[in-house]
Amino acid sequence: MEKIIKINEKSYTIKKASLGKYKVVLEGLKNLPTDKLSNIDTLDNNTFLRMLPELLFNSYDDVVKILSALTDISIEELEEEIDLYSAIELFQAVLEVNDFKSLGKVMGNLYQTSNPQKITGLKK
Repeated sequence: MEKIIKINEKSYTIKKASLGKYKVVLEGLKNLPTDKLSNIDTLDNNTFLRMLPELLFNSYDDVVKILSALTDISIEELEEEIDLYSAIELFQAVLEVNDFKSLGKVMGNLYQTSNPQKITGLKK
């Protein structure tokens, strides 16, 4: 599955993330505020999108790195050409294409049954 997003007359194709991209995502997640991710198994797309401005404020570099990995848009292009509204559109497409809600349930189960430091760097 993929989705095409048009921003500033340029089209971006959002595709399912490869395993290597998930590595970047998980590395970035471990640096995000743990209070925001403690309910990752029940976090829905709309809640995440509402949290995005605060996450950008508190963990800008990690959020941009995650978005870059999941969209194949360079960090430089994200920082120079993509506004907040467009970043939200991109994240929305990424969430839709990759079905992170289902993945969040799996990650939540792993978080509950494993050592969270080994998986995400989060603390119980």
